[in-house]
Amino acid sequence: MTFVSTVNHAAGKTHIPGAASVFVDTLDFAGYSAERTDSSATTVYEPQSGWYHAGAQTYRITGAHGTVEANTSTLAVRSANVAWDLTTRVGNYASYALARLHSNEPKTETITYEFDPGDQHVTRLTRVSTHSSGWQNASSPSK
Repeated sequence: MTFVSTVNHAAGKTHIPGAASVFVDTLDFAGYSAERTDSSATTVYEPQSGWYHAGAQTYRITGAHGTVEANTSTLAVRSANVAWDLTTRVGNYASYALARLHSNEPKTETITYEFDPGDQHVTRLTRVSTHSSGWQNASSPSK
């Protein structure tokens, strides 16, 4: 299960910080606007095209579309289906235009995710001990 929270920043970007999740980190490339909240307590966010900064790097997202659905009160992401074109290492429109002409950018990124609230079944490997006296590396000498 992935939980995220949203914090509104200046310039209209809604930041969705990751919880040690590649999924959430990847979603974080774009800013989002809350489009609507429905009767099932779900808020729908849409990615926004524009110029973004990550540390010293500036990048541009174009053609952003799709939705991210999150629980309104817990902010847990229920589903996401978003895509955009990402052009990196561009600080202004001139460098963006040159990157589009002379490189393989933009790169299209598509992210699809759906939370499954059902029971998860994990199969225990036969070589894994069933007692919980602690873990010991098989190559470590016994004490």
